[in-house]
Amino acid sequence: MTSYLQQGWYEGSGRRALRQEVVDGAMDVAGLLWRAQVPASLVGRVAMQVRALMSAADPRMEGGAPLGPHEQDIVGERLGRLTIDYPALEAVLRDFVPHLTSPQDLYALFLHLVHVTRMMQLLAHVALMRDSVAEAAVQVSATSKKATKKATKKTSRRSRR
Repeated sequence: MTSYLQQGWYEGSGRRALRQEVVDGAMDVAGLLWRAQVPASLVGRVAMQVRALMSAADPRMEGGAPLGPHEQDIVGERLGRLTIDYPALEAVLRDFVPHLTSPQDLYALFLHLVHVTRMMQLLAHVALMRDSVAEAAVQVSATSKKATKKATKKTSRRSRR
């Protein structure tokens, strides 16, 4: 699922912008989590926890030491505490953790999760709008059926006269 991370989180060696594939992957992850009924607010909380872990790993934001397997395990454990009731989110994070090799990668994960959260909020809004339109259509249909019945009754009364 996280095959878009094979080339890393960032474009080029400047490490300034997330790769387009990573940004595009946010929509895929958002859709997956949305279908699994993971709350967007939880994904946002996980993003904030990643941000806190990033600050702990590199307090001065200078690039810090590389993250090894031990640090990756700590990140996985801390994030796992938040996701225990949501296996889909836990699986997504488990896929991300091996790609965290530096504090900059933690920052990239933070940004990615923020994008995912926003996409999930957008999906919620679209679903709400779709449901509102569907409900309005049902009401219009019911009103139209009543109007048709009234018109039919009036027509049949006139034809009897």
